[in-house]
Amino acid sequence: YLQFGVGFFLANLVGALLYRSGPVLIESLTGQSAHAGYLNLALGLYLVPYLLLTQMALSLVPSLSNFYIRGERAQMQQWLNNFVRYSWLIGWLGPLGIWLTASWAVPLVFGPGYEPAITTLKVISLAIPLSALVWTGNAVANVTGRGQVKFWATVSGLLVFLALTFFLAPLYGARGAAIALCFAIGVNVAVLTIFLYPDLTLQWPLLIISSVAGIALLGAITRYGL
Repeated sequence: YLQFGVGFFLANLVGALLYRSGPVLIESLTGQSAHAGYLNLALGLYLVPYLLLTQMALSLVPSLSNFYIRGERAQMQQWLNNFVRYSWLIGWLGPLGIWLTASWAVPLVFGPGYEPAITTLKVISLAIPLSALVWTGNAVANVTGRGQVKFWATVSGLLVFLALTFFLAPLYGARGAAIALCFAIGVNVAVLTIFLYPDLTLQWPLLIISSVAGIALLGAITRYGL
């Protein structure tokens, strides 16, 4: 039980570093406090759906634990599939909504000085659907008692974030850190998916087809200035 708890505690600590160290790194690497503010704004808006998905996933843990203890793996997988399906598809509404509204909503709400934050916000919004997969994996790690998998998945994401931020932030500022965060969350998902298999099995056809459709819609929004 101690090892189980320590793994999750450390994973949450590393996760806090992953999501909150960006503004400090931006200011340290670039000396541009404005870009640190742009990234902080984007992170704040991103964390709203992220925390909502967190609570939704954790609410499934008692039921999933009962299925796991009773050996009802098919029923457990069905619940996970339903959560992934709806949270992933709803998650895509985040990027679509942000890309449609950010160009006029950000100056309207935060003022004209925050217009450079629009691109950062659009980039980081791409991580919203991935957050659904992160918390699906975290829920499975909770149920199966594999806190070390959650820990190393988060550490992997943090290392990727730090490496890419050191390279991209001096070139692109807050936008570079947002790109780094998206890749970091993708790595987090990859590690969870690999090491929690077969308890975590994702619906790849759904994920791929909906991603292609989502990217096509984002492309249309950009091309036609919607």
